[in-house]
Amino acid sequence: MATRNDDADDAPVSPQVMQMLATMDPQSMFPDIAEAYLSGEMTQEAAANEIVGRLTRLTAPRPIPDDWRVETDECVALHFKWLPDQDHANADIPQDVLDALNAVLSGPNATPAQRAKWPRGLGDVLDADPVVTARVFRDADGVPAFGLVFESEDHARVYTWKTNYHIFYGEGAQILYCQNFEFEGMRLPNNLDHFLHYITDGKVEAVDGRLRLKEEYEAFGRYEPLQGREQDGREYLSEWFARCYRRLAGEISYQTNPETGPASTHGPACACDACLTRPQDGKDESAEDLLQGHEETMREDFPELGPGSATVRQFVAIKGLVHGVRAAKGSYARYVKKELLVLRALVRKRRATTADDNQRTAFDILAQSPDEIAWRILGFRRW
Repeated sequence: MATRNDDADDAPVSPQVMQMLATMDPQSMFPDIAEAYLSGEMTQEAAANEIVGRLTRLTAPRPIPDDWRVETDECVALHFKWLPDQDHANADIPQDVLDALNAVLSGPNATPAQRAKWPRGLGDVLDADPVVTARVFRDADGVPAFGLVFESEDHARVYTWKTNYHIFYGEGAQILYCQNFEFEGMRLPNNLDHFLHYITDGKVEAVDGRLRLKEEYEAFGRYEPLQGREQDGREYLSEWFARCYRRLAGEISYQTNPETGPASTHGPACACDACLTRPQDGKDESAEDLLQGHEETMREDFPELGPGSATVRQFVAIKGLVHGVRAAKGSYARYVKKELLVLRALVRKRRATTADDNQRTAFDILAQSPDEIAWRILGFRRW
């Protein structure tokens, strides 16, 4: 290593190096270089150039491995390749599924404001949004692979921008191998990556030109941050899949992780028309209709559940809640106040009790307060 010379503070270091050193913490990223520089084993210039060299190698285009190459001269980003000894039945993706996928895969057309942000000024160069086509390829040995075809590298760059900063903003991603063009940043957002894997796994079908998860692959779990049920984020897999499809189709727009990006993007609570509008097959279902449908499904799928089971008791409680809110002219606040007044009267008549006699809970205070104070408390908006 070159010896450090503190008298040579003016060693020639390029402006790019100095900018890089000013915007990063070399000690946390490259502790060996930092230690060598601080101990005097490396000069400032040598340390800076070593950091630049490593960063250059990190961001260099990843050469596509020979076993990933397919028989084509098109610009293709390879998403998935079957193993040679693997069952290739799922590689025969039905044409109607591919057609339905390619109808939305390019995403919604960008607005003028979005085009102005396209990389390398391509918004002023390209006449239209790039079109991407999903296709199954084969290598020289006949092993299938699933890839995304682009007209050019510029189209791939813009599509990467659209998917990462417009359609699926705020997500981690997978980097794809690129064949017949060099692009080190072919970044596929996680939701889109998983969405495509369900297609290559043969778990998706096309119905009336739209993609949907096959019923036999339905599951219940956590599939996307800040989505699903409020208490635990769980939802049906088909709901997540349909939401990804609608994001690609431009029917809804929101940011996956709002805290990771600017406030100007749509979040899960977005109230714009696109986020609020959901296809209902021409009909809006009431809460009672939804409950009736779930009740019928529960009876068919879980006949072993008896009236005393926790699941049934909770469902009955939900039905009672909906009925109570409906009786209160659709106002949950009015329903809660009415229930509190009934419970307060029962407590004061010693026909009901609060949880712990040794603790004075908020409801203890409400129950024992004079009427005028109780009315005042219940008049606050928080109730």
